[in-house]
Amino acid sequence: MTNIRKVKIKGFTLAEVLITLGIIGVVAALTIPILINNANKAEYVTALKRSYAILSQINEMVGKDDGSLEDAVSNVTTSEGLANIFAQKMKFIKTVPLLQEKQVVLPRLSGC
Repeated sequence: MTNIRKVKIKGFTLAEVLITLGIIGVVAALTIPILINNANKAEYVTALKRSYAILSQINEMVGKDDGSLEDAVSNVTTSEGLANIFAQKMKFIKTVPLLQEKQVVLPRLSGC
């Protein structure tokens, strides 16, 4: 009589592996867009805070040079006039022409 031993191989079946991969795929599909949106939101918030800080500094500079901000803008009647007052305190990369012959100025942000 031969003694045949059954050797039991330990491991996962193909079905178990596929089900696990499917669950991981579903969780990733639900999680990744949220993570990307959070990263984009943080980037926008940082850019907004930086822009606000730059404009606040320019506001202070205009006020210091002309006595007060109210004195500096007292004779200004248009938004273009106000933009010109602020533009004198900013360093520019370039000006970009827009439709209707208006121009927009792009400030050079320190650290960029």
